Amino acid sequence: RLYTMEEWDIDTVCLWLKSHDFGDFEEVFVENDVNGIALAELDAESLDELELPKELHVEFLQKRDSNLALDAESVGQIGKKKKKRRKFKTETSVDEQQQQQQQ
Repeated sequence: RLYTMEEWDIDTVCLWLKSHDFGDFEEVFVENDVNGIALAELDAESLDELELPKELHVEFLQKRDSNLALDAESVGQIGKKKKKRRKFKTETSVDEQQQQQQQ
């Protein structure tokens, strides 16, 4: 299922900020209750009020507009490393382990 930005809570907005190199502004977004609805409605004037430097406005808005909808897993995985694939025991691996134990 896709979650539009308007469905994001403040924690998800904070994950997004961190993953797009705006983590320094997380505190001000939390203090101002910027959830997904507010994030989607931000404009240059709003960014001024949040004290985001003017030189970052264009970059911020472009990144925001490119992420209007993400699936829940993507939001949760923002900025995280991929997990290693789990190895399952197979008959071959069990046989190999037994052979190694016998040696």
